[in-house]
Amino acid sequence: MRRLDENHSFNIHIAAVVGIEEALILKEFYGWCHMKLSSKKGLILGVPFVYYSAAALADKFCYLKERSISRKLDALCRDGWMYSLVNNNKKYDRTRSYTVNFEKYDHAVQGLNYTISQNGEWISQFGEWISQNGEPY
Repeated sequence: MRRLDENHSFNIHIAAVVGIEEALILKEFYGWCHMKLSSKKGLILGVPFVYYSAAALADKFCYLKERSISRKLDALCRDGWMYSLVNNNKKYDRTRSYTVNFEKYDHAVQGLNYTISQNGEWISQFGEWISQNGEPY
């Protein structure tokens, strides 16, 4: 059941790199992974993995469709913001668990946004942002 008083937030530095909807999803997983990490429960090889289905996320974020969320999760994993794992005892169970790339997330939150240039090297955009009056932010 949806709560009407839920606040959805995201980090603007993350959203500038991955998009607003992806930033919402990423922050949701970041929070759950941090809770698991601090409680030291549900860790797989010391890494906090969280199961959150696209359907459950669609219920939480009522303005996003389940299929869209699935595509966004795939893109976040492909771009290295998250990692997924299928760790089930039954072969027919393809349930995915996810974790966040904490290092990449924390760098972006600090304003050290990284993008991949055309030649495949990481570039920091933070030093390239200039305000309208010509001074750095």
